[in-house]
Order: sequence, then structure tokens, then C-alpha cells
Amino acid sequence: MGDRAINTVVGDRYKWLRRLSWLPLVLTLALLILDVTANPITAEETLTELLTSFAALAAVLGFVVVGFYLSHRLPANAVGWVLAGFGLFFTFTFVLEDAVAKSMVSGSAREWVAWGSSWTWVISGALLAIYLPLLFPDGRLPSNQWRWLPRVAGGAIAMIVVANALSVEATAPVRNPMGIPELTDLLDLVGLIGFASYAGCIAGAAISVVGRFKRSHGIARRQMLLFVASAAIVAIGIGASYTLYQLERPDLANLAVGFVSLTVPAAVGMAVLRHRLYDLGRIFKRTVSYTVLGMVLLGVYWAGILALQAVLDADDSLSVAASTLAAAAAFGPARSRIQAFIDRRFDRARYDAGKVVDAFSSRLSQQVDLDELNLDLAAVVESTLRPTAVSVWVRPS
Repeated sequence: MGDRAINTVVGDRYKWLRRLSWLPLVLTLALLILDVTANPITAEETLTELLTSFAALAAVLGFVVVGFYLSHRLPANAVGWVLAGFGLFFTFTFVLEDAVAKSMVSGSAREWVAWGSSWTWVISGALLAIYLPLLFPDGRLPSNQWRWLPRVAGGAIAMIVVANALSVEATAPVRNPMGIPELTDLLDLVGLIGFASYAGCIAGAAISVVGRFKRSHGIARRQMLLFVASAAIVAIGIGASYTLYQLERPDLANLAVGFVSLTVPAAVGMAVLRHRLYDLGRIFKRTVSYTVLGMVLLGVYWAGILALQAVLDADDSLSVAASTLAAAAAFGPARSRIQAFIDRRFDRARYDAGKVVDAFSSRLSQQVDLDELNLDLAAVVESTLRPTAVSVWVRPS
């Protein structure tokens, strides 16, 4: 087969893949519209509940839209399909669980809906925690030595799905229409093996990211750095949400998880498309700075509330107002100190260059000797930009 025929076959395959890329987007939008229609917004919902719903909706749409764009533009790259698939299965599971929790269906339909929600989450979790880090950023495995991991992951998914689909306890308190009580012990064993393999595959995918990051350089290093930064932000957000759960604020916890989840599709899309990777250092520093700043202000806020209620026996409204003022007052000083620390820690060269330029600016107003000024300027340029040669030309008056 000649080169033209081969290119025609590849082009036809990509054409069908591009058409297929619309399917996850359309199905996800249909499921979301169905859920929103069945659960309209009421006047009893608070602002935090509305923001939480908006954050969850934005996160799901972020995964699906970015996945659609990548799979449509780069159909040979599996990363886009993984993102779109995660968004679709996550939405499907959420809609099913919502239908069961709010009794939107009844009778045998409710049993089958609960049965579906008992195992679809396994697929969405595997796509996000196993296949995305394993295939990022080019849609291929790091090497042939990793071919075993997606196979083991597929087997683990199959075992968990079978165990949950046939277990009588998987849909409790709703009856499982596919449950087989006689196989309870066997299904428990299969589920245990599946979960152990599932967890091992997640650990293996994380190890593959570390190995790929160490071997990467140039653009690939920037892509991996952006992906790792998004994963770190999600980890910090999950830690913050756990703290909020302990403080009995599940609404704020869900809000935090929803918003930080948006960083994953945004980072993956920018990295795969190689969009503005030259700004990665600045994006990373500012993201880390404002994430730490948010944690500090949140700590000041809650510490102030607890301290005022315990020491001064203040009521809730007074303690909340005083803590809000304290957090607002701490915003400026905390931001400057945290940004300075991040600059010193992660971009020492730029930080030192800024110090040199600031020192030169202060000397510039006091310098009257033109020759010494030229020498000083050349020294500043050489120490900050490190060119191969430096020369200063002064226009004659």
C-alpha cells in the first residue's frame, strides 16, 4: 500500500473519531439538563449551596469540554478521550445517585438505578486516577515495560464491577435486582482482590508520572510540571475540604473540592496543546502563593472564631465579624510575605535579578559620573541576563 493510501486510511479513521468525540459531550449535557430539570433551584437554597452546585457543574463541564476539544483536535491522543470519558461516567454516576437519594424514581426503576450507581463510579475513578497519569501527555505509555498496568487495571475494574453488580449489599438499603445471596462470600473475595489491585494500579500510575518527569526535558518537562502542579493543588484542596468537614462545614468543603478540580482539565488542556508553557513558572508561583494564602486566611478566620467564642464568650455574629476583619487585615502582609518566600524558594535566579535591578535603580538617582554609570549598567546586565558580550552605547548630545 502506497503512502497516499495509508494517509487516506488514517484520515478516514480520524474523521470517524472526530465525529465520535461529540458523543461524550452530548450525553453529558443531556444528563446534566435532565438532573437540573428534575431538581430546579428553590428559594430555600443558600448562596453557598448554589455556589457548590455551580462549582460541581463547572468541574464536570471542564473535564468534558476540554476532553472533547482535545479528542476532536488530536483524536490520536488518548488523553482527550480519558478526560471526556471521566466526565461522562462521573456525571452518569452522580445523576443515578441523585435520583435514588431524592426518590425521583420508584419501584423496580429505583432498584435498577441504584444498581447502576453501584459500579459506574469504578470506571470514572480508574480513568482519572490510573489512565490519565499513565498516558499523559502524549497518550502513550511511558515505555513498553508499563504495558502490564492497563491490563491489570482492566482486570481490577472488571472484578469490582462484577462484585458490586451481584452483591446484595452494594445497593443497600435498596434491593439489588441482580444480587445473588448464595455468592456473597465469593463476591467479597473477588471484590477484595479487585480493590487491592485497583489501589496498586493507582500507586503504579503515580510512580510512572515520577519516572516520566525525571526523564523529561524541554517542553515535556514543562508539560509534566504543569500536570504535577495541578495534582498538588487538588491534594491541597482535598486536605482543606477534610478540615472543613471536621469543622462541620460540608458545604464549604464541597465548594473547595469543586473549584480546585477545575485545575486538572485546565492544566491538561494547556499542557497537551502546549499553550503558553513559557508562562508556567509564573503560573506555578502565583497558584502556589494564592493557595497558601487562602489556607492561611482560612486558618486565621476559624482560629479567630474559636478564640473569641472560647476566651471572650462572644456570640456567633460578633466572632464571625471580628474574624472576618482579622482575615481582611492579614491579607496584604500575608500575600507579600508568601509571594516573597515562594519567589526565593522556587525562582531564586529571578528573585536575585530583581534585587540587583532594585539596587541599581536606587543608585541611579545618585550617580552623576557617566563612565561609572555605564560600567554599573553593564555589570547589572551581565549579572542578571548573563549575555556572551555586553557593550553600552550612549547617544552623543
